[in-house]
Amino acid sequence: GQQKPEIKNLEKLGQALGRAFQLRDDLLDITENTGKDSWNDLKTAKLTILAYYAYREANQIERQKLLRIFRNPKKTSTDINYVKTLYHQTGAVALVQAEIAQQLNQAGRLIQKLNLRNNEKTELLNLLNWFK
Repeated sequence: GQQKPEIKNLEKLGQALGRAFQLRDDLLDITENTGKDSWNDLKTAKLTILAYYAYREANQIERQKLLRIFRNPKKTSTDINYVKTLYHQTGAVALVQAEIAQQLNQAGRLIQKLNLRNNEKTELLNLLNWFK
């Protein structure tokens, strides 16, 4: 009986951290100088939450251009610059950053509920800073 809520909280914690990690990875993909190939998600036409938010918030002309770029296997630097601008202008980047913060806040609340010693909770809470 006592373990079930603890297990549920651990599952929820894992889900929140997993979502935050994936969202942060999506943002890192569009950041230069991260040590990995920038814009690889766009170059390989991987639909990310950034692409979804940009599409959702874009006007019809921007949507058409975004789809054309995603469908074109040979993306130019002009294409990448257009998408980069669109991700910022539509607020897609800000929406993903807000979602990361929301997931980390949820993770923090879940960590507080866990049956752990204070120093163990502190270590887990410090881990959340890595995502920021």
